[in-house]
Amino acid sequence: GDDLLCCDTGDSARKRESVTLYRVHYSADSDGKGALKLLATYPVTWPDEPHDCEAAAVIDGKLHLVTKQRGEGFTGLYRFAELKDGGKNVPELVSKLNVGTAPVITAADSDATAGNLLLLSYTRIFVYPKGKLEGDPAWSTLIEADQCEALCLNAGTLFFTNEQRDVYWVHD
Repeated sequence: GDDLLCCDTGDSARKRESVTLYRVHYSADSDGKGALKLLATYPVTWPDEPHDCEAAAVIDGKLHLVTKQRGEGFTGLYRFAELKDGGKNVPELVSKLNVGTAPVITAADSDATAGNLLLLSYTRIFVYPKGKLEGDPAWSTLIEADQCEALCLNAGTLFFTNEQRDVYWVHD
């Protein structure tokens, strides 16, 4: 809907016992001032070991998290069956993605129309087609935009940004 899911899932040292997702709603008053309202808190415990994670995407109506590879030997794609406010939320490891050993995934988005999963690292964009969310990506492309951190698909345009606050976009 119109709510935003904020993911407090970063864990560079991989030592956090749990991480948290927050569902918030933004509304603007007549003066144009905005307000955030906390709607739900979802404590998350990984099913295997602590992971560092910056990437989240909704695929087929289910929230997925994509971990950074920080010594685990794989980039994991985890899926939640559902989210329970204040309850125990443990995602299931759906697959292991092969994006190499150096790239760490910093963002993700899903193309609801085509069904593709797009992943961003500091220097590459990876594409996994619907039905093949495992192993090697269908393709990837090198991007020269410094340390890329955010990715979004909107109305046929791919946007990505970097730590230097530059914004890039690619049209269909």
